[in-house]
Amino acid sequence: MSAGFLPSWKRTWKTGRIRTFREKKQVPVAEIRDRIFRIQRYSVHDGPGIRTTLFFQGCPLSCPWCHNPESQAMVKDSGFENVEESLSYLIREIEKDLIFYDESGGGVTFSGGEPLCQPDLLMGLARACREREIHTCLDTSGFGSKEILEQAAGSVNLVLYDLKIMDEGEHMKLMGKPLEPILDNLKMLSAGKIPVRVRFPLIPGMTDSRENMEKIIEFLVGQTRYRDVHILPFHNTGQGKYDRLNMEYRLNYIQPPGEETISRVRQMFESGGLSAMIGG
Repeated sequence: MSAGFLPSWKRTWKTGRIRTFREKKQVPVAEIRDRIFRIQRYSVHDGPGIRTTLFFQGCPLSCPWCHNPESQAMVKDSGFENVEESLSYLIREIEKDLIFYDESGGGVTFSGGEPLCQPDLLMGLARACREREIHTCLDTSGFGSKEILEQAAGSVNLVLYDLKIMDEGEHMKLMGKPLEPILDNLKMLSAGKIPVRVRFPLIPGMTDSRENMEKIIEFLVGQTRYRDVHILPFHNTGQGKYDRLNMEYRLNYIQPPGEETISRVRQMFESGGLSAMIGG
């Protein structure tokens, strides 16, 4: 057996369940990194419990506060065989943390980048996790094919969905893509009664205006069934990545919001009829 790989089964001492997967030949790690640029273990963010987060390569947006700038370059789907080989490797990695999922109510989060950019790999992983009774979250910007999002959202347990800027012009200017598909996709998920955790990146001077937050409240209350908002305060821990990648970091002048600002934002959402939480 190759070093770093698990056998084709693993039994959790708590439930006695056996989860199996089809054996595949080992895929070169370089190929995995072209598709999944990081695997983060023991995460307590981006979903309930202790989680393993798989960061997908490729994103259609260019948010100036992105803390994973290395994810923005798109990758070309290199075929079904590559996806199958990648699945075999990634499921082995996921199964290393089964005991933590079972004990904490955690699971796997598909993040990025934008997982919708690699639908074959995303759907394959979601299906494999479901077969093994592993809780899954899809962390998405909502920008993507309605058909792909609908299929992916129906394959996971929870969708983490960002609402950032509600002005079409500002959204296009900062993110490089239109806002309308993101709103239409969230309405589609709401109509399908898909479990969604709406998240609001709190970026001083960009997303924290009263007008922007009022529009978010109006949209959620008036056009969706979602009444919870998770506030994600800005942090600048990703700035060093921009330097290493020789990419321009456009937020040098922004500092993380203080407790007073976070409290003000939370109160505003709550006064609009939403339940507001910090983080998640």
